[in-house]
Amino acid sequence: MVRIMYWDSTGDWRLTYYSDLSNKDESKLTKVEKSERDLDRLEKRLTYELLKSTSNSKMLDIGCGVGRQILEFSERYPSKNFVGVDISKYQIELLTKIITENQVQNVTGITMDAAEISDIGEEFDIITFFNNSFGCMDSRQQICCLNSFDKILASRGFLLISCFDRMELIEESYKEWKLPPVSIDYSNGIVDLGEYKSNWKCADIIIPYFEKHSEIYCSYKEQAGLGTVYIFRRGG
Repeated sequence: MVRIMYWDSTGDWRLTYYSDLSNKDESKLTKVEKSERDLDRLEKRLTYELLKSTSNSKMLDIGCGVGRQILEFSERYPSKNFVGVDISKYQIELLTKIITENQVQNVTGITMDAAEISDIGEEFDIITFFNNSFGCMDSRQQICCLNSFDKILASRGFLLISCFDRMELIEESYKEWKLPPVSIDYSNGIVDLGEYKSNWKCADIIIPYFEKHSEIYCSYKEQAGLGTVYIFRRGG
């Protein structure tokens, strides 16, 4: 399956890609596929734990694509509300179509640049960035996003950020994804893909930023597959 663009795809691969990985025979998974699947499973498990631990949760998924995660969460927790935002209008159109056709009452999709997330105008108990979506933003978007969390993350709320960091898998991953890099800077984890850059060391930006500028602190982290999932908590 060819991915034309990772962050703003006009393809429909996100609709089935990860469910296909999950259902695929273990012996037939490539190393990269197994790494993708294992990180995806970790993201979901930790998010379910957060949803279970909080009452009346309102969750925001930034870079939601077709909303595959929040649609699954919404089915398990029909009394909780889920909002997905993505810069790709096409991906949100796919999500909205699914919501409409299945009469999903507790999910909303919004086309929005993550740099403008503070304009969303409400607070959330849980905010997520799955599948290194934070690392696929440029530095301006990242700083704008980080600046927003004191405004949109509720007191005692959780922020979950999944980061790619298995540097030894970079070349193999992009070869398998059919996204040939223009260049790879291993010292800072930047993969230049021409149309955009992917940061495989974005935790090196996030953690120092919160330590210096915010009441948000890292409360847990766990590694699986392609990377590490960090859970941050806002004081208050």
